Amino acid sequence: MLLLNIDIGSWGVLYQTRSNAIYFAVGAILGSNPNYLQSINSTRSKILIIISFLGFAIIAFATIKNLQANNFIAFLLAFLGVSSTICLSIFSTRSNRFKFIQQWGIFSLAIFVAHTIASAMARIILQKLLGITEPWIHLLIGTGVGIYLSIALVLLGERLKFPYFFTYGKSFKV
Repeated sequence: MLLLNIDIGSWGVLYQTRSNAIYFAVGAILGSNPNYLQSINSTRSKILIIISFLGFAIIAFATIKNLQANNFIAFLLAFLGVSSTICLSIFSTRSNRFKFIQQWGIFSLAIFVAHTIASAMARIILQKLLGITEPWIHLLIGTGVGIYLSIALVLLGERLKFPYFFTYGKSFKV
């Protein structure tokens, strides 16, 4: 969201920082309010999932209709997206069906570091060895391999008593 149209030089990072500072400020304000997350956390699960679904549906509609071109609407959609994601996150922590997502969070550093190599390996095998070029297959298998091969690398390190692949000091504790 562009609040001030002031020339701040040729370095694009400054413009990106200026454009996104409002979201940082809103996050800092909400994060400093101890009652904010507590009030969301005390909301019933059905309400959380309805808010999340409706929020993402509104964002999808606005994207299809290209409504995010307006700065104020873009700000509202970003706030709605953050709120919907928080509601979905709190809902998912209450359900045993989503334990695998918690695992992704625990191993997020390893996934971040190793997923590119693992996904590239999957793409090469699919494309060059198996002749598969369907984008949806590459997306599905590449994502799965990127996530789970990274986690397997951490678990292998733990099993070999070498827990330092992705840590400095203490190892992951599952």
